[in-house]
Amino acid sequence: MTVFDDIRTLKGEGKYLDAWSLGQKAFQDDPDNKFLLMSLYWIAYAALKDLTGSVAKRENVFLTDSERDQCNHWCGVIRRLNIAQADTDIEFKYLFILFKNISTVTAELVNFVLDSGSRIFDENDHVPYKTEQGEVPSLVLWLARKVVTFVALNPNLSDVQRAHAFANYALKKTEDSDKGKLWLIYDLVSFYVEFGQIEKARDCARKVLREKKADGWAWNALGETYIHEPGNALKLYAKAILLSHDEKFRLKSLKNALALKAKDDDKTDALLLLNEIIRIYESSGWNLKEEVLEYTRASWFVRNEDTQALWPKLKQWSVDAENLCLDSITSANGVVTDKHRFGKKVFVYLNRHSQVWVERSLFPNGKLPENGTYLKLFGDFSAGTPLIVRTEPVSLAVVSDVEGYEGSLRVVGASERKLGFVEDVFVPPHLLSDVSDGDSVQGLAIVAFDKKKQKYGKKAITIQAI
Repeated sequence: MTVFDDIRTLKGEGKYLDAWSLGQKAFQDDPDNKFLLMSLYWIAYAALKDLTGSVAKRENVFLTDSERDQCNHWCGVIRRLNIAQADTDIEFKYLFILFKNISTVTAELVNFVLDSGSRIFDENDHVPYKTEQGEVPSLVLWLARKVVTFVALNPNLSDVQRAHAFANYALKKTEDSDKGKLWLIYDLVSFYVEFGQIEKARDCARKVLREKKADGWAWNALGETYIHEPGNALKLYAKAILLSHDEKFRLKSLKNALALKAKDDDKTDALLLLNEIIRIYESSGWNLKEEVLEYTRASWFVRNEDTQALWPKLKQWSVDAENLCLDSITSANGVVTDKHRFGKKVFVYLNRHSQVWVERSLFPNGKLPENGTYLKLFGDFSAGTPLIVRTEPVSLAVVSDVEGYEGSLRVVGASERKLGFVEDVFVPPHLLSDVSDGDSVQGLAIVAFDKKKQKYGKKAITIQAI
C-alpha cells in the first residue's frame, strides 16, 4: 500500500489526526509533491466537514468553545499549507460552504481568506444565485460580510487593512445587485466605527438609510456614527425605536439610548428605558443579559411594568432626526400620484424622469395625502434614489410635466376594461368610478411613459365632474 492508500483509509475511519501525522511526515520528506499537499488539504477538509455537519443538524448552530477550537485548528492547518499559492485544481468554495451552512466563521478561516486573496475564488463565486424568492448572495459577498463583521468584533485577531481591501473587492467585483451589496455596506458601518473612521461609517449609514428609511435598524446604524455627539445619537436612536416594526428589534436602540441617559445621570429617563427593555425580555421569555442586569443593580432602579410615559419622550427626542441624514438639504416640488396598496407610503411625481416613494412617517399623524396634493419635499436629490427627510403640503406649486386639463370625457371599452380620454389625456380605469361618458370633467395630468406605445403621453391622476 502507498502512503495515499494509508491516508485514505485513516480518513475514511475518521482518524483525521493520524491521517494528518502520516501525510505531514511524508510531505516533509517530499515537499514538492503536489499530490501530498492536496491530500493534506482534503484531510483537513474532511475533518471540518464532519464537525460542521454535526453542528448544522442541531437546532442551535452556534459553535461551542471546543468546536470553535477544532475548527480553528483545521483552518489553521489549511492556512499554513499555503495551498492557495500552489498550482492545484482545488475549488475552495466547498470549504466556505461548510461554514455557510452554520452561518459563522473562525479566526483562522478569516485569516486564510485574507492571506490568500482573490486567487481562491473562481468566476462563479462572484455571481449571486437567483431564486423565485429573490437573490441569494454570491459566495464572495457572503464571505466579505462575515469577514468584516468578524474583524470588527475581533480587531486583534486579523489584518484590518486586508479585511477592508477584501470588502472593497467584493463591492467592486461581485455581480450582486445594489440591493444585495447594501448589506455589506451596512456591515461596514460597525467596521469603520470600531476603527475610528467616523466619516466613512456615516457615509455608509446614509447610503443604507437612503434605501431603508422605514426601518428602525437603519436609523440605529446612523446613530452609532454619532458616538461623539450624544444629543444627535439620541435623536437617531429614538427614531429607530419608534420605527421598529417588532418590539424585539427595538432592543439594540433602547440599550444604546439607555447607555446615553445613564452616562448623563438622567435617572428618570434611564429608568423608563430600562423598564421597557426588561418588559420586552420578559414578554419574549428571555433571561436578562448581564449588560441589562448591571443597570438593575443601580440605586435608582425600581421595577415598573408601565412604560407608556416613554413614547411621548421618544417623539420629543427624535425631533429633527431626519436632518442628520444629510450634510445639506435641498427642496423640490412634487405632486402625489398614487398610494401604496398597504397604505405605507405615497408615490410623488417630481418630473417625467423622477418619482419617489415617501413614507407615512413623514406626514403629520401618519396620514397620507390624497392624489393631486402638492408637496414640497426636503432632502437629497443628487443621487439616483432621492432621500426625503421632510415634507410640507402646499396649496399650489409649479411641478415640471404636471398640468391641469378640462373637457368632455370619452369612455371606451367594456365595463371591466373601460378606458377614458379627455382630448389627449388618458384617464386610467380606477379614476372612472364616479364619472360617466360625456361628462364635463377637470383634473390634473402628468407626463408619463407609455410602455405599449414606447413614447411619452399625458395621464390623469385626478378627475372630477364640473
